Amino acid sequence: MGRRPTTRPPRPRPGRRSRSTAPSRSTPRAGRPNIAVAWDFCEFTYNQAQLFANLTFVDFASIPVALDLTVSDALRLEGYARETVRLIQEARKASGLDVSDRIVVRWTTADVDLAAALTEHGPMIAGEVLAVSFGPGAGPDGNADAGARGGAGVAGPWHAYADTDLGLRFWLAVAAA
Repeated sequence: MGRRPTTRPPRPRPGRRSRSTAPSRSTPRAGRPNIAVAWDFCEFTYNQAQLFANLTFVDFASIPVALDLTVSDALRLEGYARETVRLIQEARKASGLDVSDRIVVRWTTADVDLAAALTEHGPMIAGEVLAVSFGPGAGPDGNADAGARGGAGVAGPWHAYADTDLGLRFWLAVAAA
C-alpha cells in the first residue's frame, strides 16, 4: 500500500483557476501505485472508560459503521471481574508488595451479580493477580480486622480494601511459601 497522504492540497475557490497546472497529489492518474487504494479508515480503541471510534474519510468516500452497545449479562460479569483485577492490583501496589509476590485474597459483597462474577471468573482473577487462593470470606480466618497476622497459608499481615462504587470489600496477604 502506498503512503497515506498527510494533508490535502488547497482547493481553488469556485470561479478561479488553480495557480498550478500540475495535477495535485489527490488526482488519480494511471500508473500511480496507490490509485486503487481506498483511503477509508476506521480504528476502534477501548479503554476502561469507553470505546473510541476514529473514523477517517478521504474525498467523501464512506464505509458503514455499526456498533452494538448492548451489554449482555456475560459481558457485564466479565467487566466486574476485570474491575476486580484492577482493584486488587492497585491494592498490591498500595500495600508495598512485590510484583512477584503470591497472595491470598478473600472478598465479601452484598451484590448477587458481583458475587456470581467473582465466583465464575475466580480462576482468571487469581491468575491475573498471582493469587494462590481467591474466594469468598472475610480476611484473616473470617475475622474482618485488617492487620491481624497469620492464618492458614499466610506469611504476613492482612490488608483490607473496599470499593464503594462496586460494593466490594476484600483482604489480601502474602501467601506462605
